[in-house]
Amino acid sequence: MTLLNQSAMRKREHINKFLSGIRSSIGLYPALISLAYFILAVVLVNSRQSAISQWLAERPWLSFETLDTPTAILTTLIGSIISLMVLSFSMVMVVLSQASSSFSPKILRGLVSEKSHQVVLGNYLGAILFCMVCLGNFNKDEDIPLLSAEVLISIIFGLWCLVLFVFFIHNASLAIQANEVIIRLYKKTLHYMQVFVDENRREAGQEKKWPDEGEGQMILSVQSGYLQRFNKKELIKLAQKEDIKIRLLVEVGDFIPTGIPIVEICGSKNGISKESEEVLLSYLHYYHGENIDENYAYGFTQLMEIAIKALSPGINDPGTARICIHYLTDLFRLRMQWDDVGQACLENGGAVLKWKVTSFESLLYKSFEPIKIYGREDIMILLSLSQAIKTLAYYDAERQAHRKILQAFYDQLLDLISKSHSYKVDKMFVKPRLENSIDTYLTLKEQY
Repeated sequence: MTLLNQSAMRKREHINKFLSGIRSSIGLYPALISLAYFILAVVLVNSRQSAISQWLAERPWLSFETLDTPTAILTTLIGSIISLMVLSFSMVMVVLSQASSSFSPKILRGLVSEKSHQVVLGNYLGAILFCMVCLGNFNKDEDIPLLSAEVLISIIFGLWCLVLFVFFIHNASLAIQANEVIIRLYKKTLHYMQVFVDENRREAGQEKKWPDEGEGQMILSVQSGYLQRFNKKELIKLAQKEDIKIRLLVEVGDFIPTGIPIVEICGSKNGISKESEEVLLSYLHYYHGENIDENYAYGFTQLMEIAIKALSPGINDPGTARICIHYLTDLFRLRMQWDDVGQACLENGGAVLKWKVTSFESLLYKSFEPIKIYGREDIMILLSLSQAIKTLAYYDAERQAHRKILQAFYDQLLDLISKSHSYKVDKMFVKPRLENSIDTYLTLKEQY
């Protein structure tokens, strides 16, 4: 690979990062919608002799005799829409504050970047811009009836902004309801888990021979931060060009300090050049925050954090925690169907890229263990967790790939229940629920 090609690849990757940042920005939709309004205003101002303007001018009830009336209408519309915008996004701040205190600060990113909020903001800004362009192009010497089209469309846009305001109030009220927050997180996580499965379906279950870790050339990280994603296509192309195998030594989502081994190059006696190392490292993307679009595992941790927040003394809402457990169970049902290692293969079957996937055991422990700790005094939380484990054991009955961790977690729950809920009335309520259909799912010890 020539230095010119490597430089071009680095530039292309920087451009891709820049474009990716624009696509994920909360200002993209408002900018595009405002631009559309501006273009419409410019076209309308420059076509006042159009058929629509003439048709409106022929109807006295749609035209004006003096310039004062359309000026007053547009001025009022501009002030009113600005007030709507201020009120709407004052509500956003209230929603964000409520969501942060009741759920988890990590879900704020999703609320702020909500597409519906961006569309409403874009229409507000666009309508204001439209009215200002039209108002700024009024001419005292102009034929006043021909201004009717601009004023009529401005009034329509003003009414449209009122409709959007009602929609915004409805949407904002739903955004702070626990059920809606949980279901939205669940659906988003489920979607990106399915995307992950679809993207790696061809390589799923294919065991390719790789050298042991530590035998290849180690590439050290050159910056600190959270590794959030990597450019899979470009890494595969690089591996093909250099005739190497690339193994990522860390998981996506890990915090990477500067100077630790992050990539291992296999299959090359002389390794790769410094320039190729720079190109490879440019395909690893660092940024802060937890974006489920990039890593579905963040959906599990955010649902867990909502559950333990609901179990805190300040919130005291175990019902919400149980809902989180139920949806986590369904997400684990899908997660337990694939392996813990990701790899990319060429058409001829050779694997050239390998990366670590957060294991089922690790994800289960990180998600259920904090809920168990915070809810250990609540018998319904412990029963919900035990039922979740039994349900997962049912789906694992054929493969039995995760029986060991499920058995261990269930035993721990039984032990905790037996120690903290020893009253006779507790036993009368709990024992039938623990024994119900246990043998159908797993052979579990009867410790209670």
